[in-house]
Amino acid sequence: MQALLAKVQRAEHEQNLEEAARLYKEILRLRPHWIEAEFNLGTIYYTQKNYPEAIGLFNEVIRQDRGAADAYLFQGVSYYQTDQYAKALASLKEFSSLKPDDPQIHYFLGAVYSELGDYSNAALQELEQLKTGSDQDRAYYQLGKAYQALADEALKTLKGKGEKNHKVLEEALKPGVLECQQSKGLADGLVLKACLNVSEDLSAGTTALLEAQRRAPGDEVVMYWSFRLYGAMAERAYAKLAARSPNSALAAMLRAESLEGEGKRPEAEREYQRAIQLSDSDPEPLISYGKFEDKVGQYGEAIGLFQRALALDPSNLRTAALLGEAYVMNNQPEQAASQLDRVVRSSPDDNRSRIYLAEATDSLGHVEDAIKILEQADTDEDGRIHYLLGKYYLRKGEKAKADQAFATFQRLQRARKDEYGAEGSKNQ
Repeated sequence: MQALLAKVQRAEHEQNLEEAARLYKEILRLRPHWIEAEFNLGTIYYTQKNYPEAIGLFNEVIRQDRGAADAYLFQGVSYYQTDQYAKALASLKEFSSLKPDDPQIHYFLGAVYSELGDYSNAALQELEQLKTGSDQDRAYYQLGKAYQALADEALKTLKGKGEKNHKVLEEALKPGVLECQQSKGLADGLVLKACLNVSEDLSAGTTALLEAQRRAPGDEVVMYWSFRLYGAMAERAYAKLAARSPNSALAAMLRAESLEGEGKRPEAEREYQRAIQLSDSDPEPLISYGKFEDKVGQYGEAIGLFQRALALDPSNLRTAALLGEAYVMNNQPEQAASQLDRVVRSSPDDNRSRIYLAEATDSLGHVEDAIKILEQADTDEDGRIHYLLGKYYLRKGEKAKADQAFATFQRLQRARKDEYGAEGSKNQ
């Protein structure tokens, strides 16, 4: 054992991770469940981006020591990297409870909340990240994205209220400078506070507006101001980024997304290409540009961009999933199935990838296998799994199974409508 410990220390000092991992596995064979060796081996797997193996080891560390804060952090980030966002959030919250003053947690929590569609908490975490003074450019970029998503949700709520809300909606969509006005009522007072803080204190403005939404959920006046103010806050966050780092990859991506929204495709493409040049081997601009090409139906171009992004970060399951989806849309089911099978095996809760994998498998003439892929899903929040199952059952002549699947689809759709209902989104 002493000889093995000396060898593993030397391997780690020389940054020979493969040898260090081999030695730690030998140590654990001789001394099973040694928590220090399990944690160190887990961090090696984490560094190598072998996240599934890392998760297993950190699970074992936590089983033995519920106070192992760093194990929760590494576990949470590993879950995030494998698109298991709910589990990532639970782990990161445990880390935060054990180390509430650790500044690095805000970056990861903001990313997880954003993936879960909880843009209110995502914005709050990015604001906390800004207070730490580190990674300011990315925090402003992600904060702007969160604000824009919140503005979109408020607009969706206004649209969902029908004709009686037409004048309010029409007014909200009018361009113009914000004019903060005092109105009666507690919520309106909070809205005024938010409006007055848009330019000076984003944190105070955000807190006031979120509290107004909490106290008057769905109120059309609050939703009107939420749409206008979150949009203004997004512009403010983006302006901060542009002023700090006008020649950065993030600023170029921001300009590309703005031009994309204006329908200026050639100009947007030039900015995406500029972002890639400035990114210093960061796959994110490649991924964003790939999504843009995918959105406009240029699937071949999207595939090339996703391939380049995956070459920079081979373990990124989200990029692999996007590549698989693009292969499906480009009528390349064999390549799609290869990518998506890896995604679903590593991230079984990713139902979007599961559906695309089933479609690719069916396109290859293996409907039985496509059915098995769908039947193995643990959840089906919006019913799409059961809808596709119903179609496949019908093709096989299994009408009773098809009827049951379609009935489940309709039930899940009704439940989802009741849950999201008039407010337009769960986040609201």
